Amino acid sequence: MSPIKRLLSYFFEIKVEEVASTVSGKLKVSILNGRYCLSSANAVYSYEENYSSFKTAFEKTSIGKREIVNTLVLGYGLGSIPLMLNKAHNLHPRFTAVESDPVVLHLAKNYGYLPVSVALVQDDAYHYVINSTQKFDLICADLYVDDKTPAQAEKEEFLQALKKLVMPGGLLLFSRFYYEKHHRQLTDDFRKNVFEIIFPGAFAIKTKGNLMLGWENI
Repeated sequence: MSPIKRLLSYFFEIKVEEVASTVSGKLKVSILNGRYCLSSANAVYSYEENYSSFKTAFEKTSIGKREIVNTLVLGYGLGSIPLMLNKAHNLHPRFTAVESDPVVLHLAKNYGYLPVSVALVQDDAYHYVINSTQKFDLICADLYVDDKTPAQAEKEEFLQALKKLVMPGGLLLFSRFYYEKHHRQLTDDFRKNVFEIIFPGAFAIKTKGNLMLGWENI
């Protein structure tokens, strides 16, 4: 990113690239406030350290005080999650990042945060989780197709498998849209009828437009 584009982006959005995805529809990379932003028609997928859902959740859970060796990121975007953990919270775990959309992976390699500690895996989150045996100290589920959570990510077998991947003492953060009435209703129903049953003791953190569902394997 050139210094001139960075400066101008504080006054107006600068579109960098727009590309069609068979998974997510039209995706746009732009520069806003000096940061790369990846968005679909109705959702922001990544916004460096300004990605408010996980920014707020990390602050509320005092993430920087935790011992985190291995982290699983489901839905990579441009790498906001590892960027925030590395730079804002001084955490440097090994990351396994699972992303199903090849277009997102292409954009991440061109514009994203990709430290050597990130192992990118092109796979469906459901397939990866169901078949994985590795355990993680932190799991961040950021699973959206535009503004919808994939149906497979709400299935009991997926969530039960996800639960088994959380290390003792580990933390799961599961992001859900919450900014319009129909999003709030869907998320409230999912939280009450599914998530809190599978994850007893679960908690929720309201963020800007999202509700972060969390669970600690105590």
